[in-house]
Amino acid sequence: ALPERLSFGLPSPRVGAVFSWPGGVWAATDRTPSSDAALTFVSGDLDQFSSLPGTSAVGTPFSQVRELAGQGRAVWAATDLGVARVEPSDSTLELVDERRGLPDSRVYSIVSRGGRIVVGTAHGVARVGDSLTVERVAPAYSDAVYTVFPAGDTVWAGTPAGLLLALPDRRDLVRPAGMSSPSLHAGVVDLAPLADTLVALTRDEMLWRNPRSRQWTLGPNLSSLLGRLR
Repeated sequence: ALPERLSFGLPSPRVGAVFSWPGGVWAATDRTPSSDAALTFVSGDLDQFSSLPGTSAVGTPFSQVRELAGQGRAVWAATDLGVARVEPSDSTLELVDERRGLPDSRVYSIVSRGGRIVVGTAHGVARVGDSLTVERVAPAYSDAVYTVFPAGDTVWAGTPAGLLLALPDRRDLVRPAGMSSPSLHAGVVDLAPLADTLVALTRDEMLWRNPRSRQWTLGPNLSSLLGRLR
């Protein structure tokens, strides 16, 4: 019998996304010349590193992961070649791309909220169901969507033209009330809730909406101190 060293660490130093999970985190690493793209579960005590998939001969069908989400027992990934759903229990991976209904296979953002998966792509917004069916959101909009945040039957979308909103009865994204000022039209790269306040991130500043008055506030320039915001 020969001893076999246990694996420790990530298969690649290029981490594209991290997502909290019971007992630890999932870390998505990008493809490099020496390693395949992979999802790795890292336990909270750093005692366990379990990478999947990317262990087969063909490896993973994508090269880069931009964001991770979780729904049920599955981990969902926004990748450069579509939406990937990974089942950690049996290491299976299913990929939804442009051929299966996505507006574009380049997926920038993925969010699980209210039992639904919503994604932002290089050419619009879509919802992905449990059976991996795709439903276009605001199908008339075909520009990039960097980030999404579902809220009830609407979807907030961060775009190169600023923060826009998808309403159930509209085929195109619309600009929310209170955001007519050109100073609020900078491209939005991320969205997050802070209690009942919606916060948006541009390349230079943060802006947020008062939940009662629905007025938007633009914060001070941060990029001069921190560099371009991501």
